[in-house]
Amino acid sequence: MIGMATEHLTLRKCRDGYYRAAWVAASGRRFQRSFGQARLLAMNRFARFHARWVADYHTRNPDVAPPATVGEAWQRFARHAAEHYRHADGSPTREADNLAAAFAPVLRLFGDLRADEFGPRSLVTVRQAMIDSGLCLNEINKRVRKVRQVFKWLALQELVPIGTWHGLLTVDAIRAGRTTARTSAPVGPVPDAHVWAVAEHALPTIRAMILVQYHTGMRPAEVCMMRPLDLDTAGVVWAYRPGQHKSIHRHRERVILLGPRVREAIEPYLHRALTACLFSPRETISQRAAGAPSHRRISCDSSCDSARQTPRTERRVGTAYDAKGYALAIRRLCAEHGIPHWSPNQLRHSYATRVRQHFGLEAAQIMLGHARADVTQLYAERDLSRAREVVERIG
Repeated sequence: MIGMATEHLTLRKCRDGYYRAAWVAASGRRFQRSFGQARLLAMNRFARFHARWVADYHTRNPDVAPPATVGEAWQRFARHAAEHYRHADGSPTREADNLAAAFAPVLRLFGDLRADEFGPRSLVTVRQAMIDSGLCLNEINKRVRKVRQVFKWLALQELVPIGTWHGLLTVDAIRAGRTTARTSAPVGPVPDAHVWAVAEHALPTIRAMILVQYHTGMRPAEVCMMRPLDLDTAGVVWAYRPGQHKSIHRHRERVILLGPRVREAIEPYLHRALTACLFSPRETISQRAAGAPSHRRISCDSSCDSARQTPRTERRVGTAYDAKGYALAIRRLCAEHGIPHWSPNQLRHSYATRVRQHFGLEAAQIMLGHARADVTQLYAERDLSRAREVVERIG
């Protein structure tokens, strides 16, 4: 019966003159709702109800009791997050996982509390638990905002009174010097000597990724997702348009220009299929395994890009790096060779520093993709011209 649940709700005029909508819930039970006899009034009422019916699981399934506890409310939100936080191609983002991590102490401390009773003092208790766990100040403030984000959605769905969410807004962010939470050092540029020391010891794939990011300032995730499909190789300066980027939901285009040094770094990887990522961890493992003891070796044949390979250790290896895997590779190289640790994000800061020193603050904002969304077309064209000048000189 679950498969019979209604997917599209329609308004119909019945024989008695009333306008009604009927649907089948996930349980198989049938429900209907009347919107009156006046046609225009019924259509307006139906439009408001339909919007709520599409967005809210409980409205579509009235036989399911609304969440009474914080834990039950979270389950409702988790279903929403799994469907809502996705890239344009339908793949899930990391936002659902980030929200789950932020809400974990709420469930541990107040999972059995009535959802409408979770107030400011409860949130302060959760925040103190975060402090006690050793999280840094910035991460704590970020997670508290995500907890409020969950309750904002619950209030929007009328699962908790809107006053519950408003109450949580009274909890201010903690500030350095007024809390026992540790503060983290700001992310800054990485010295060139440390970059080249890691690049010297890195295997070809990781070395290429470092060079690409060093000469473009792109985000680590943008390096990892590079595909031949996203590259415009016409002309002296190539253009890379990531399939996913931070501001895609704002309908902004992200264009990263690639100069001669970057082209030289990626050319050995352009034989990939159009939709395959340039940098594959399977190649890195194969390169490492070629010089390792026999029990550590794996095979990687010509189908490496299209078939999942499993080393003898049963470790599953994906077809592309992600930002965490890329950062871990650099961390390991730093540890193995006694190089002060740095992260891929610092390469972005280093690039911004170099561009600002030579071309000014405006050029740095352009090259990093920090332009405002409401700039004029003339301004955008001037930006691209300035960007090409930068790339031709230092890229």
